[in-house]
Amino acid sequence: MCSLIVGALTAVHTSRAATAITQFLTLIRPCPNTAAITLLIQSINVWLAYYPSLRTVLGGYSPSVVAFIHEQFYVFAHAMLDAITATFCSFFGLSWTGAEVSHTHLTNEFPHLCALYQFHGDPQNLLVQMRDLHARIIARQSSDIPQGAAVSSRDTLADLVICLDRYIVALCEFLSANLERSVLHVTSHQE
Repeated sequence: MCSLIVGALTAVHTSRAATAITQFLTLIRPCPNTAAITLLIQSINVWLAYYPSLRTVLGGYSPSVVAFIHEQFYVFAHAMLDAITATFCSFFGLSWTGAEVSHTHLTNEFPHLCALYQFHGDPQNLLVQMRDLHARIIARQSSDIPQGAAVSSRDTLADLVICLDRYIVALCEFLSANLERSVLHVTSHQE
């Protein structure tokens, strides 16, 4: 099952994020709910698909590709954060639908979820990173900044890629610490 994600991981050049994802996938592999594992891997593949495009701001690509990514960076980053939220919902079996499956909703509801589920690990660190990414990507994108002014410098976008890397690591560590609270430990009825 983990072979489905190998292609996407090769595009994740940051070793900490790739290592965290690999460790998480290794941890979940023996879980009894194989149907939930398959859905979770598919969900991870969705957000990993955005990652190589976002990393082009770090350089090494043709100027036209980099210019396009600069124009679309916040749209791609926002979509990636929403897809990460879908992974979070899938992992914990949250029955959120439609607009609820958004990083904005997760950021707002996370303190309540922490109180409800008594999560292990470092939920405060994850919340701080959620709020930071929300402010720097989602809230910025939805503000009244004129389209031409929305293009950020390479340094700012590179910093955001680094923040996304750290967020992926923190998320994988958080999910790993809360594996027993996940849907992965429930045996699927289809097996």
